Amino acid sequence: MTFFSLFFLLLAGQAHADQMYQCIDSSGSMAFQAQPCTAEQGESHRVPIPSAPSVGWQQEIDSPEAESQRRLLESIEKQNKAYRQNYNQQIKQIDDRRCQYYRDQLTGVVERWETAKRKGYTQADKLRYEARINDRKRDVSRECN
Repeated sequence: MTFFSLFFLLLAGQAHADQMYQCIDSSGSMAFQAQPCTAEQGESHRVPIPSAPSVGWQQEIDSPEAESQRRLLESIEKQNKAYRQNYNQQIKQIDDRRCQYYRDQLTGVVERWETAKRKGYTQADKLRYEARINDRKRDVSRECN
């Protein structure tokens, strides 16, 4: 009796080891695991695993179609790299312009304060300009990293 139960356990274990589950979450990330996906891991698809590679496996890798697909994939990867570089350059330019804007704002407030000091100012003017200058300095330190 125990022989048969052990035999069936071994068969069940082997059948379980020959399957994988592909989990795709809401962000599109893909993962593979031996157990079905949980609700948090996303959508589950059973993926069969062949026990051994077939004879034509190496031929498929070396086929002209596979080489064509490899070249296409390389070209797409190069294009994506160029797009990412261009995107990063544009983001840097935007950040530089934003930083320059806040530096110009600080310079303008400091110049107006210097003009007010030459013409004469009240204590309220002094407090207002100092507060504005401190605000602009904080903006510059936040935006110009």
